[in-house]
Amino acid sequence: MGAHNSLEIQNSFISNFLSQTIYNNQELPSYSEIYSSDGLRIAHSSNLVESQNNPLLHSERIVIDQAIKIKQTRYLDNCLLLTTLEPCTLCMGSILKSRIAKVIYFLPNDNGDGISYLPIEWIYQLNHFPVLELVENKEIFSQWKTFFMDKR
Repeated sequence: MGAHNSLEIQNSFISNFLSQTIYNNQELPSYSEIYSSDGLRIAHSSNLVESQNNPLLHSERIVIDQAIKIKQTRYLDNCLLLTTLEPCTLCMGSILKSRIAKVIYFLPNDNGDGISYLPIEWIYQLNHFPVLELVENKEIFSQWKTFFMDKR
């Protein structure tokens, strides 16, 4: 996936996220997509934690499960995961086990529960670790800020 294609994918992701007008306002505005190495979107989902009353239904885990079923493969080793918020430690396990090649996220996880907080010593012991890229985006930040302001 070239840099130009990656930028197109990022713009498409942001547009898809912002066009999500029908969602449960109790659900975090977390949205994820997985793309194949040729730039085709394989899977997409929002969080379903609140609507399904299941703490495991983070958008990252849902799209990984969808992509594995669609591709009929155990690993997603040439795939790109895009997600609004830096993946938490729960989602990190799914990302590592599915061998996703690259993760792009648009908001850092400032509470220390994100994939970028893993100790470097631990990372070196792994057989696989994805490329991580933070691409800060004002539109996505605004959606998250509005969500939490509405909760107060």
